[in-house]
Parts: sequence; C-alpha cells; structure tokens
Amino acid sequence: MIYYTKTNEWIAVDGKTARIGLTKAAQEHLGDVTFAELPTVGKSLAKDEILATIESVKAVIELYAPVSGKVTAIHEALRDKPEILGESEESQAWVAEMDLLDLSQLDQLLDEKGYEAFLTQK
Repeated sequence: MIYYTKTNEWIAVDGKTARIGLTKAAQEHLGDVTFAELPTVGKSLAKDEILATIESVKAVIELYAPVSGKVTAIHEALRDKPEILGESEESQAWVAEMDLLDLSQLDQLLDEKGYEAFLTQK
C-alpha cells in the first residue's frame, strides 16, 4: 500500500519494509534537482526526523521519515544523478528504504484520496 504525508513524501509499504520518496507535487515544486544528501544505511530514525535534504535550482527541501525505522538501503543512483528526483515517475523518485518499527504509525498518514484532497486545499 502507498501512503502520503502533508510534507510531500510517499511511502510504499510491503510488510515491515518501506520505500520512501518524493511526491509528484514536490517534484513539480522543486524543478531541476541539483543535489541529494542521502541518509546513511543503518541509521535509525524516529518519525518526522530528517531523512534527506534535496536541493534544486528553485529551493532546498527536507524529506522527513514518515514513520520510525532503520534505513536499509538508499537510492545510490542519486549520488551521480540527483536529477532523477525531478525527472522520473513518482515511483522512481525514491530516496531510501527502511525497516519499520511501529506499523501503527501508518494510521496517521494519508491514502491517495486524502492526499489529493489535501493538495486541493492548499
């Protein structure tokens, strides 16, 4: 299942593993991405801690961990081609994978319809 945050991260969950990325709305806001500061594999993050920092020609944004967990992988291609975050399908604009610590935190996130409604209220 895919969940969304009000800070424009998506989280695709498969069991206790999740892939976290940048929503299409955030991609459009950023424009051309020039740099991505990625988390360290093995790092434990609490919900709402900074997961990554993304820089573009328009802005610098921080991506937050939507749930608590431990980083198990990062999107290595972003080191040499950070522009992937602004040019790719949303599903390819991922930053890290995490093992989740508390699945109940997912209940605080938005589903696709809830996220679309949130975007129209902005």
